[in-house]
Amino acid sequence: MPRRRRPDLGRRSQSNVRRATSRANRTDDQRDTDQENSRIAMSELRYLVSDNEVDRFRMQRVRAHQTQQQRARHNEIERIRRRSAPVILERAAFHYDPAIDYCADKSVTIGEMKIICKYCKALKYTGESTGLCCAGGKVKLPQLVPPLDPLRSLISGMGNDSKHFLANIQKYNNCFQMTSFGATHIIQDNFMPTFKVLYQNIFL
Repeated sequence: MPRRRRPDLGRRSQSNVRRATSRANRTDDQRDTDQENSRIAMSELRYLVSDNEVDRFRMQRVRAHQTQQQRARHNEIERIRRRSAPVILERAAFHYDPAIDYCADKSVTIGEMKIICKYCKALKYTGESTGLCCAGGKVKLPQLVPPLDPLRSLISGMGNDSKHFLANIQKYNNCFQMTSFGATHIIQDNFMPTFKVLYQNIFL
């Protein structure tokens, strides 16, 4: 099997040596012609560069010579311009721009809850529809009766027991999460540490 040829890479490759030798043996006229061709090629390349690239390079040169005060002023103008520009909120979470003030957009700013429903006295935002809370007075809920003791005394906020209860009410609720399970199979021989809740296996 013949040996694979090494790729013609590196500074001392045959093609580079041949090119350097040819460049060294040029006459003055050939050198001038090559330089002129290079100038023409570079000018064509600059012509093909997009306007955006030209603007970007120009802005880089301007920023390099700006003072700190001028840079701060320019940044403030840019912030105002971006804030006044229309913001496209579709899939905006995937293309988040920290320079855009999303909170100032009119589709995000919903105002305060200062509209009072004339039927159920519910507070609503300005843009909410009229019948959203009680369907224009059709839905009528009975008044909540005050709780009986001992719950009333526990939520009153008066006394050590009530203060302790209100400070730890979330822990009490978490304890009661497991108290309403029902069982369809009673197994008395062996211990079963696994049960299902909504098709999910729960381990004790």
